[in-house]
Amino acid sequence: MSVLKMTVVMIYMAIIVVIVILSGRNTKTYRDFAVGGGKLPWYIIGGTIFSSFVGGGTMVAYVGNFYSNGMIWIWTPVICSVVGIIYIFISPRIYRIQVMSIGDILMARYGENTKRVGAFLIMIWEFLITASMISAFAAMTSSFIGMNKEISMVIAAVLFALTAMLGGFKGVAITDAIQGCVIFIGLILGTLVLGSKAGGFGQVIASAGAKANPFDTSSLAGLMMLGIVISNFGFHIANQSGYIQRINSGKTAKESQKGILLYTILLTIGFGICVPMIGLSGISLLQGDIAGDQVIGTLLDQFMPAGLALLYAAAIISAVLTSANSSLLSASMCFTQDFYYGIFKKDADDKKLIVVSKVFIILGAALSYIIAKFAPSIISLLLIVYTLGSAVAVPMIVGLFWKRPGASAGFWSIVFGGASIIIWQILGQPFGIHIALVGIPVAVIVYVVLAFVGKEATEEQKKLVDNIKKKE
Repeated sequence: MSVLKMTVVMIYMAIIVVIVILSGRNTKTYRDFAVGGGKLPWYIIGGTIFSSFVGGGTMVAYVGNFYSNGMIWIWTPVICSVVGIIYIFISPRIYRIQVMSIGDILMARYGENTKRVGAFLIMIWEFLITASMISAFAAMTSSFIGMNKEISMVIAAVLFALTAMLGGFKGVAITDAIQGCVIFIGLILGTLVLGSKAGGFGQVIASAGAKANPFDTSSLAGLMMLGIVISNFGFHIANQSGYIQRINSGKTAKESQKGILLYTILLTIGFGICVPMIGLSGISLLQGDIAGDQVIGTLLDQFMPAGLALLYAAAIISAVLTSANSSLLSASMCFTQDFYYGIFKKDADDKKLIVVSKVFIILGAALSYIIAKFAPSIISLLLIVYTLGSAVAVPMIVGLFWKRPGASAGFWSIVFGGASIIIWQILGQPFGIHIALVGIPVAVIVYVVLAFVGKEATEEQKKLVDNIKKKE
């Protein structure tokens, strides 16, 4: 194990913890803890969304997927950029509702039962995201630093819990924005250095051969890739920690909109250009069969100058940390607001809510560690996560535009969509059909059918949609 690498990484993590604590030290109310009190400027919003979405799955797992499967994976960043563009236009609607969570949106539009089932699914996928980030952290530190994988996973879980618990949303958001700069610089430098080592852009593409073709299905079936793209779309549309919390943390609707625009630009460059180039560069540089999760660590160790390799390692730690602590905060908000406060303790004050949220963060980090310990790979976790998000996306987004669907449409769409996803995954995705190609059609069909044969939305629920439209 390199003592220098270990020392630098530990110092960097310690600095991050200190910044988080200092940034979140003025948190006094539960709204401050959950969404920063709605006072953040656009550049903080853009930076925190970017660093939350460009996490360990992007910088570790997706680099490995471009290496293993080629440019067919480009459709993943493409669809993420498309979702960013969509949110530039619909974010004012979300902001005008002035809620803290997706559960609040589902509550206002469909009622208590839909809110709870949606919040429950969100908690599940936030735990899975945190678990995937623990795996990503361990994969990077074991391959690049040489740290024992089990120790790395424990450190990751503790670090994620500390930053989420001590900083709250404001501390996490400000730290995320700072780390977003590290992530972006790391991706740019990593692309330039590794691309140059591989012989330049032309040589990288030539060495990739058929894998340079975004429509090549020799290493990954087209039907499976279509499912991955659809699930990515649904998950990012219904992402609470990435979009909903960030939108409602802005000073104004315009500030949130500008922040999303900044994020979309950074994402398109970082995820749509840099990550694919790094992955394809690995085809030229690496010899032998290397597991996808180990690709980036091996590239850094063998082909990057020591200083730049440490910077990129810091960028990966930043990416992993920002995704994980955002997810833990999101899951804690679902439990605290949608279950604890919403059902059991409706008279709880801010102090009590913050304490409950912090305790849940610790429990969530422990559960995520257990999931990561037994999960087969980072990407397998992310595929399930993304598709579960899609089941919630259908009633959440459509309900902002279509007045007719009532409580039964929203509730059963999530229930049947989520259940079909889990069942299809347990069955092993028969016939090579991705879970998204089963779960999302089920959610849509149930929603549309019950919109017409079930009870219509109440007048108050219809008025909510009308009021949003009037303020456009």
